[in-house]
Amino acid sequence: QGIVRDYIHGIYILTEDWYRVGEWVKIGDDEGEIEEVTLRRTVLRNMDGTMMILPNSSVITASNMTRDLSRMNMTVRIAYGTNVEEAFAAIDLVGMEFKADEVWGLDLLTAPSAVRIGDLGESAIEIMIRADTKPGTQWGLTGEFRKRLLARFEMDDIAIPFQHLTVDFGDRQHSPRSLPEAASPPAPPSAE
Repeated sequence: QGIVRDYIHGIYILTEDWYRVGEWVKIGDDEGEIEEVTLRRTVLRNMDGTMMILPNSSVITASNMTRDLSRMNMTVRIAYGTNVEEAFAAIDLVGMEFKADEVWGLDLLTAPSAVRIGDLGESAIEIMIRADTKPGTQWGLTGEFRKRLLARFEMDDIAIPFQHLTVDFGDRQHSPRSLPEAASPPAPPSAE
């Protein structure tokens, strides 16, 4: 019965063209590039190179991340006190330059741009950035865009927040021994 279900699901997958060899899909908890699709099974290879063989009866839903286009979705965090309009302008400028690039721009369908403020976090303002790309190119484009955006932020003095750690040693005035005294070795006994 299981084999019959595999074949029936395989017919639906192939005739309805859910995915093709070479496309990047997510099926349940498994994600990877399609290496083979038959009536009975689907074979994926994930980012680590692991091959996963799924019986077609287990494929209930499939998310195809590389059909027709892919999307570059990223979040950038800026420090509170930063002029948000200046940050948006810097992101959009880098996006237009990136789209005009003779190499990287060929894989971009739209220029990366600041879409909206995604969140007001504890230590940062999150800005959402989006662009449409040719299928499967979003990962490399995102890495290169981050590199260019970091250089622009440094040029424009737009701060990216990082965590700070403050250590409080308490009230030193009322402490029996201050920190330098506690850290110094005891005095040698006097020879009398």
